[in-house]
Amino acid sequence: LEQLGESIPRTFNMQEKNVMVKATAKMLIDLSEESLLGMKEMGRKAQSLLKFYSSISVAALLFKPQIVPFFSCRSVQLTMKHGICKYSLIGFVQYAAIGCGHDTVSVIQKASRIGKLAMAVLKRFDSSTDIVSSLFFVYYAFVGTYSESVQTCADNLYRGKL
Repeated sequence: LEQLGESIPRTFNMQEKNVMVKATAKMLIDLSEESLLGMKEMGRKAQSLLKFYSSISVAALLFKPQIVPFFSCRSVQLTMKHGICKYSLIGFVQYAAIGCGHDTVSVIQKASRIGKLAMAVLKRFDSSTDIVSSLFFVYYAFVGTYSESVQTCADNLYRGKL
């Protein structure tokens, strides 16, 4: 990981999380479906990082949940800097899920917008069936519940399981 210019902090406290989430939020203010679709394809090196962050965030959720925001924010930041890939969508949806865990309506609305954008851009990577289960689970379990009907969430959670 260090050879790729990245490192994972041993600790990640609430203050560090808040700083990283706010910095990431600033990068996403003007994000639109058109801007996501117009992004260049991310290079292999950065894609490998995002794939790693996507995978490790699942283990972190079980064993070190306080570091999960680091992985999602870092994935979004790398996407905004280097371009988009299918793993970017998982980063966006994980980032949105963090926002939807907030208790302020405006934060939840902004997070829901980011999650919806990621789901809308999925069509660009329509052959990427390896991410659909993860993407559908995170979106429809943690984000879509604030912006989609219960039936839509239930149907797509089932669809993502298949």
